[in-house]
Amino acid sequence: MDTQNKAATFEGTVAGETAREAEVAAQVGAMMDDLFSVPQRASLAIVLRLLEQDLRQADEWLQGAEESGILYRRKLRLPPERRAVARRHIAAALKQIAELARKFDLQPVDDSPEATITAEMSERWANLVDARSDKLNRYGDVDPRLAQALDPSLDRLIELTLALMSTLRNGAAPTLSDGAKAVAPSESQTGSQTESQTRECVQI
Repeated sequence: MDTQNKAATFEGTVAGETAREAEVAAQVGAMMDDLFSVPQRASLAIVLRLLEQDLRQADEWLQGAEESGILYRRKLRLPPERRAVARRHIAAALKQIAELARKFDLQPVDDSPEATITAEMSERWANLVDARSDKLNRYGDVDPRLAQALDPSLDRLIELTLALMSTLRNGAAPTLSDGAKAVAPSESQTGSQTESQTRECVQI
């Protein structure tokens, strides 16, 4: 058999093997599809996606990422050898997630930082309302002077938090004046927001 014939035979063999592998992969994929209902597949994807996000955040801290704020500091305090071991565990976990994603054809989604920030600010807004002087009586008697000392600053934070949420949702930032008095959301509004967040969690 001459060289050209050998090459053609080899190429034909490779093509045949590739076609068989593709057929097997399609059969396996179809079988995997039959194993899940749509909600079951979505639930698995969400669980793995959240785990991946947490693992990648942990890996950033393990690599030395630090945060220093006004009221908090965040720094991982682990010796180098334990950091290395932890990062190997994370790498192995991410590899396992990747294998599951390929096995069950789980696709990535575009995560919106805007939605994440808005959801977090919505919760913080409710917390700010509960920190006003008239709500602190659940922890004991409130000094009458506290309202004047505390509430204007909290109202301003509430106003700024709502403005940030509005900007992220609508793309238009409300005009804020330094002397403007924030209107604190009512308890019914706070309750509705909390119920909405709860429903979203249940749906997920």
